[in-house]
Amino acid sequence: MQPQLQLLIVAPESELDTRNEILNAVGPDTAKVLHGPISVQTVLDHIKSGEYTGVHFAGHGTQMRLNFTDGSLDAALLGDAIRKNGRMIMCLFNSCDSIGAAMESHRAGSSYAIAWQDEVSDKVAITFAFAFWASYKMHNNVADAYRTGREAVIFGHPDNRNLPFMFNGQNRAAQERLTQLTADAVKSQRLSWVIIGLLSLALAIAIDIIIHLF
Repeated sequence: MQPQLQLLIVAPESELDTRNEILNAVGPDTAKVLHGPISVQTVLDHIKSGEYTGVHFAGHGTQMRLNFTDGSLDAALLGDAIRKNGRMIMCLFNSCDSIGAAMESHRAGSSYAIAWQDEVSDKVAITFAFAFWASYKMHNNVADAYRTGREAVIFGHPDNRNLPFMFNGQNRAAQERLTQLTADAVKSQRLSWVIIGLLSLALAIAIDIIIHLF
């Protein structure tokens, strides 16, 4: 079972208000809500503090940027904040064109990063958030919650063509394991070549000794 998220809910002035559902899922004692006018620096400072292991952004954005009261947050700056955090488990960007922010968050160390690849309507985004956090409350598992939220969007909005995407830390772990196995295989093959060479050399020496004896 995954550890309970210490969640930062970032909800700038927008229509995507699912704070009650999120707080009900994770518990009010394990979440902090930033709502209304929010500056870029305020968000960065909270993430850098290392106090939180999850971030839910509910608002608006454009490719590689998230919108706040005093401007937009570049994905690269967000990535730097997550690296300084050092313990981020999940980043959920419930906003349009947020795939760039999710990708950078995952690269920076967030085990799970969820986002939308294109424009998403408020109704679809809210459907996903409701289903995601309802599942998380029952199973305390980010991957299961993502699958539940995705299915809710598919069945609840059949005309919708945009689905959330998740960068999964388990995929990265698998890739790293595959790389290690490949390296080990190469080392083993090289070792086999050395052993075969030594055996061939020993056989040649033995044959030479036998020839000289007779």
